[in-house]
Amino acid sequence: MKGSCGEMHDLLAAYVDGALPEDLHEQVKKHLEVCSSCYEESKGLAEIRQHLRALRVHQRHIEPAPHVWREAQRVWRRRERLERARFAWRPALAFSMLLLAIFSFVWARLNSPDIFPVRAALQDFEQVERTVVQPAFAQPNPDRAAVWLRDRLHANVPPINLSLSRGELLGADVVSLDGVAAARLLYRTPHGLVGIYIVPHHGRFGSSLSTLALNRRRFYTMSPPKGPVLYAWSRDGTGYALLVDRHSVPRDTLLNAAQATDPPGSTP
Repeated sequence: MKGSCGEMHDLLAAYVDGALPEDLHEQVKKHLEVCSSCYEESKGLAEIRQHLRALRVHQRHIEPAPHVWREAQRVWRRRERLERARFAWRPALAFSMLLLAIFSFVWARLNSPDIFPVRAALQDFEQVERTVVQPAFAQPNPDRAAVWLRDRLHANVPPINLSLSRGELLGADVVSLDGVAAARLLYRTPHGLVGIYIVPHHGRFGSSLSTLALNRRRFYTMSPPKGPVLYAWSRDGTGYALLVDRHSVPRDTLLNAAQATDPPGSTP
């Protein structure tokens, strides 16, 4: 038999694991048959290997401690919350922006409740010019139109007679301008169709309007790039606006309308 015990000792671990080539395996096997010392050592190695394998199998069936389970569940729930949050932030952001827009609109209205709705009046008159509008109260008499409007607006509405500037009243309506009830009077004049809007308790005008001094009277004006032109003034907290086609500047009609809104005995 070739090989000393020292040489065989180096091969015993691989022999027990079955990792030796076939020729070396046979050599070690024959050596163990005649060498009791090496045989006992290989037997001990085999027992150690068996115990280690049994320990690994046993460990696979060991349940984790309760605190380990609790920690694992906490981490898992946190991951689930983060995943849900990834998909939930967009609707929440959109809803927040909507609330902000609503709040801004309400805040602006609350802080400027008496501002005349200029742009709404321009849009309304532009719509009137494009379509054939039949006034709800088709009446050429300014006094009767004023009474009709007072009953519906529950506010003082003066009769506005434009006969001095050859204006003929077509009739009156109550319209909504940005949610505010307003009187609308339509006239046929040499300048074309003229609309006068009366909004009680809204006699202030924003800084976006220009000012015009005419016969010691102060008017506010707005002339958009397209559409009608607006001339506005205020009396006793009520806002008035005269709108006309942009190709004409109705100086006489404007002064006639403003004078009609002056309180009796007052001076401009």
